[in-house]
Amino acid sequence: MTDRYLDYDSEQFALDAEVQAYALEGRNTEAWERWLREHPNSVGEFNLAVEELRALRGHFRQQSAETALAAQSERVWRSVSAEIDRRATPRARKASGTRRRRLALAAASILLLAVVVFQVVAPGVERYETVAGQQLTVALPDGSAVALAPLSTLTVHEFDGTRRLELTGDAFFEVEKGTPFSVETGNGEVTVLGTSFEVRSRTSSLAVACATGKVRVARLDQSAILTPGLRVQSTTSGLAEVQPISPQAIASWRAGVLSFAASPLTEVAATLGRYYDKRVDIAASADERTLTATLPTDDFAKAVEQLGFILQTPIDTSDGRLRIR
Repeated sequence: MTDRYLDYDSEQFALDAEVQAYALEGRNTEAWERWLREHPNSVGEFNLAVEELRALRGHFRQQSAETALAAQSERVWRSVSAEIDRRATPRARKASGTRRRRLALAAASILLLAVVVFQVVAPGVERYETVAGQQLTVALPDGSAVALAPLSTLTVHEFDGTRRLELTGDAFFEVEKGTPFSVETGNGEVTVLGTSFEVRSRTSSLAVACATGKVRVARLDQSAILTPGLRVQSTTSGLAEVQPISPQAIASWRAGVLSFAASPLTEVAATLGRYYDKRVDIAASADERTLTATLPTDDFAKAVEQLGFILQTPIDTSDGRLRIR
């Protein structure tokens, strides 16, 4: 967090993308809590902004994508104002009409973003997408939840006796018990009844790690049963040998940490590009190197510093890119 926030009032906080990510997606929680402890004079205005943003979110969750697209700014302002009065604390209700009007315009931007990442692609089929640097939590009709990592796509088919989803990218699933639940990827299928697990789906690979319960992973004519603390990856002919994984490393990105264990630098570069929305270039001389490290997802400068120290390699970020020599 930077000192530019020290003079912010609640409206400026509410219009800030980082504050919106904290209030609406729970991102960078520890960093914000630390900053607020260090700057107690900003706590009141910050909390008021969070109250207002969450009231807006509650309003938007009641609208369909079609209704949201058709909403006019005056209509949004009136309904948002009423929603804040109904949901917010007494202090949030004191926000002026001018502030609420400006917040309504900001809310329209939040809503348009929601429409971009949520699409009804066919009757009974919904699709959620994240862009670089964005995470999203999706609540499913059965009470299950999916945390989507950056640059990931989740397609949810109608739950008509079976629960079927398709995934490209990374996601962590927390599945309620019930009918069979399957996640299809381009390189295999994961099925469960009630459990939590991480899936990493790439163009030519699949990796699944089990956090709780049991997970069945199938690819071609091979399958594996995973219990908590086990992980399996795909191969060209099926599945590799099941390997142990630290519980802390499973979907660690949800806690703001990227975990790498002897990972090729090409894989590290792709991951950093997704989380920081940066182009990452690796010199040919570094292509064969691997990395074992944990890097923060919310502090690019710190991640670059740690990366350079571990690799003992100059890291160039002078033009906005990340170059590993």
